[in-house]
Amino acid sequence: MAFLFWGIIAVVFGVIWLATLLVFIASRFIPSNGWRWAGFLPFAATTSCALWFVGSIYFLSTPPQVFKTSFGFAPTNDVREIKSKYWYFGDTGITYLKFKANPETIKRIVTLGLVEAGSTPSQSSASIGDDVPDWWRPESHSGTRIYTKSNRIRDFASEEEMLCYDETAQQAYYSFQGID
Repeated sequence: MAFLFWGIIAVVFGVIWLATLLVFIASRFIPSNGWRWAGFLPFAATTSCALWFVGSIYFLSTPPQVFKTSFGFAPTNDVREIKSKYWYFGDTGITYLKFKANPETIKRIVTLGLVEAGSTPSQSSASIGDDVPDWWRPESHSGTRIYTKSNRIRDFASEEEMLCYDETAQQAYYSFQGID
Protein backbone atom coordinates (compact mmCIF):
# COMPACT_ATOMS: atom_id res chain seq x y z
CA MET A 1 0.00 0.00 0.00
CA ALA A 2 2.88 2.35 0.77
CA PHE A 3 4.34 1.76 -2.69
CA LEU A 4 1.05 2.87 -4.23
CA PHE A 5 1.04 6.03 -2.12
CA TRP A 6 4.66 6.88 -3.00
CA GLY A 7 3.96 6.07 -6.65
CA ILE A 8 1.09 8.57 -6.68
CA ILE A 9 3.25 11.17 -4.94
CA ALA A 10 6.04 10.59 -7.50
CA VAL A 11 3.64 10.96 -10.44
CA VAL A 12 2.07 14.16 -9.04
CA PHE A 13 5.48 15.65 -8.28
CA GLY A 14 6.74 14.57 -11.70
CA VAL A 15 3.85 16.33 -13.42
CA ILE A 16 4.47 19.50 -11.41
CA TRP A 17 8.20 19.33 -12.19
CA LEU A 18 7.50 18.78 -15.90
CA ALA A 19 5.11 21.74 -15.94
CA THR A 20 7.73 23.99 -14.32
CA LEU A 21 10.29 22.75 -16.86
CA LEU A 22 7.99 23.61 -19.74
CA VAL A 23 7.29 27.06 -18.28
CA PHE A 24 11.04 27.57 -17.86
CA ILE A 25 11.74 26.56 -21.47
CA ALA A 26 8.88 28.72 -22.80
CA SER A 27 10.09 31.71 -20.75
CA ARG A 28 13.43 31.56 -22.56
CA PHE A 29 11.64 32.65 -25.76
CA ILE A 30 9.93 35.66 -24.16
CA PRO A 31 12.16 38.76 -24.15
CA SER A 32 10.98 40.00 -20.71
CA ASN A 33 13.26 39.31 -17.71
CA GLY A 34 10.18 38.95 -15.49
CA TRP A 35 9.01 35.95 -17.47
CA ARG A 36 12.47 34.38 -17.32
CA TRP A 37 12.49 34.62 -13.54
CA ALA A 38 8.88 33.41 -13.38
CA GLY A 39 9.94 30.33 -15.31
CA PHE A 40 13.24 29.76 -13.53
CA LEU A 41 12.19 30.07 -9.87
CA PRO A 42 9.51 27.33 -9.78
CA PHE A 43 11.74 25.00 -11.81
CA ALA A 44 14.70 25.60 -9.49
CA ALA A 45 12.54 25.18 -6.39
CA THR A 46 10.95 21.88 -7.48
CA THR A 47 14.31 20.49 -8.61
CA SER A 48 15.93 21.50 -5.31
CA CYS A 49 13.11 19.90 -3.30
CA ALA A 50 13.40 16.66 -5.26
CA LEU A 51 17.18 16.50 -4.80
CA TRP A 52 16.88 17.28 -1.08
CA PHE A 53 14.18 14.62 -0.57
CA VAL A 54 16.07 11.87 -2.40
CA GLY A 55 19.36 12.83 -0.74
CA SER A 56 17.91 12.81 2.76
CA ILE A 57 16.29 9.40 2.22
CA TYR A 58 19.62 8.03 1.00
CA PHE A 59 21.57 9.58 3.89
CA LEU A 60 19.16 8.39 6.59
CA SER A 61 19.19 4.83 5.26
CA THR A 62 22.96 4.28 5.24
CA PRO A 63 23.97 1.60 7.81
CA PRO A 64 26.11 3.93 10.00
CA GLN A 65 23.28 6.48 10.14
CA VAL A 66 20.70 3.79 10.93
CA PHE A 67 22.97 2.62 13.77
CA LYS A 68 23.24 6.18 15.10
CA THR A 69 19.48 6.75 14.82
CA SER A 70 18.74 3.48 16.60
CA PHE A 71 21.17 3.79 19.51
CA GLY A 72 21.83 7.51 19.83
CA PHE A 73 25.56 7.30 19.13
CA ALA A 74 27.67 6.76 16.04
CA PRO A 75 29.24 3.34 15.51
CA THR A 76 32.42 3.08 17.55
CA ASN A 77 35.67 1.75 16.07
CA ASP A 78 34.86 -1.81 17.14
CA VAL A 79 31.57 -1.85 15.21
CA ARG A 80 32.05 -3.45 11.82
CA GLU A 81 30.23 -5.27 9.03
CA ILE A 82 27.05 -3.23 9.52
CA LYS A 83 24.00 -4.13 7.46
CA SER A 84 20.68 -2.37 7.83
CA LYS A 85 17.11 -2.19 6.64
CA TYR A 86 15.29 0.96 7.66
CA TRP A 87 11.75 1.85 6.68
CA TYR A 88 9.44 4.41 8.25
CA PHE A 89 6.17 5.54 6.77
CA GLY A 90 3.21 7.17 8.42
CA ASP A 91 2.19 5.07 11.41
CA THR A 92 4.70 2.23 10.93
CA GLY A 93 8.44 1.88 11.25
CA ILE A 94 10.91 -0.98 11.12
CA THR A 95 14.65 -1.22 11.59
CA TYR A 96 16.86 -4.25 11.21
CA LEU A 97 20.58 -4.13 11.95
CA LYS A 98 23.28 -6.77 11.82
CA PHE A 99 26.76 -5.88 13.00
CA LYS A 100 29.78 -7.15 14.87
CA ALA A 101 30.79 -5.36 18.07
CA ASN A 102 32.72 -5.82 21.28
CA PRO A 103 30.81 -6.62 24.50
CA GLU A 104 31.46 -3.07 25.78
CA THR A 105 29.48 -1.57 22.91
CA ILE A 106 26.63 -4.03 23.48
CA LYS A 107 26.57 -3.06 27.17
CA ARG A 108 26.29 0.57 26.10
CA ILE A 109 23.32 -0.30 23.86
CA VAL A 110 21.66 -2.38 26.58
CA THR A 111 21.76 0.60 28.98
CA LEU A 112 19.16 2.26 26.73
CA GLY A 113 16.55 0.26 28.61
CA LEU A 114 16.83 -3.19 27.08
CA VAL A 115 16.29 -6.08 29.49
CA GLU A 116 17.78 -9.56 29.16
CA ALA A 117 15.02 -11.93 28.10
CA GLY A 118 16.84 -15.26 27.78
CA SER A 119 19.03 -17.12 25.35
CA THR A 120 16.68 -18.02 22.51
CA PRO A 121 14.93 -15.62 20.13
CA SER A 122 11.61 -17.41 20.76
CA GLN A 123 11.71 -16.20 24.38
CA SER A 124 11.64 -12.63 23.16
CA SER A 125 8.54 -10.50 23.09
CA ALA A 126 9.69 -8.76 19.92
CA SER A 127 7.46 -9.69 17.01
CA ILE A 128 9.20 -10.25 13.73
CA GLY A 129 7.16 -9.37 10.64
CA ASP A 130 7.18 -10.55 7.05
CA ASP A 131 9.69 -7.96 5.84
CA VAL A 132 12.70 -9.51 7.54
CA PRO A 133 15.84 -9.26 5.37
CA ASP A 134 17.51 -12.50 4.27
CA TRP A 135 20.67 -11.62 6.21
CA TRP A 136 18.80 -11.09 9.51
CA ARG A 137 18.87 -14.59 11.02
CA PRO A 138 19.92 -14.65 14.67
CA GLU A 139 21.18 -18.04 15.76
CA SER A 140 20.62 -19.38 19.22
CA HIS A 141 23.17 -21.29 21.27
CA SER A 142 24.68 -21.13 24.74
CA GLY A 143 26.61 -17.90 24.04
CA THR A 144 23.60 -15.96 22.73
CA ARG A 145 21.98 -13.29 24.85
CA ILE A 146 18.59 -11.80 24.00
CA TYR A 147 17.57 -8.34 25.19
CA THR A 148 14.13 -6.81 24.64
CA LYS A 149 12.23 -3.65 25.31
CA SER A 150 8.57 -2.93 24.79
CA ASN A 151 7.09 0.51 24.52
CA ARG A 152 10.13 2.70 25.06
CA ILE A 153 7.99 5.29 23.19
CA ARG A 154 10.32 7.14 20.90
CA ASP A 155 8.07 7.71 17.91
CA PHE A 156 5.13 5.28 18.09
CA ALA A 157 2.34 4.29 20.45
CA SER A 158 3.50 0.65 20.45
CA GLU A 159 7.16 -0.30 20.06
CA GLU A 160 9.09 -3.56 20.25
CA GLU A 161 12.86 -3.88 20.27
CA MET A 162 15.07 -6.94 20.33
CA LEU A 163 18.84 -7.27 20.45
CA CYS A 164 20.43 -10.71 20.00
CA TYR A 165 24.13 -10.92 20.77
CA ASP A 166 26.39 -13.90 20.21
CA GLU A 167 29.28 -13.27 22.59
CA THR A 168 31.53 -15.85 20.92
CA ALA A 169 31.26 -14.46 17.38
CA GLN A 170 30.60 -10.89 18.63
CA GLN A 171 27.63 -10.85 16.22
CA ALA A 172 24.65 -8.63 17.02
CA TYR A 173 21.17 -8.55 15.51
CA TYR A 174 18.81 -5.70 16.36
CA SER A 175 15.18 -5.18 15.39
CA PHE A 176 12.80 -2.35 16.07
CA GLN A 177 9.15 -2.25 15.10
CA GLY A 178 6.79 0.57 15.89
CA ILE A 179 3.16 1.20 15.08
CA ASP A 180 0.58 3.80 16.04
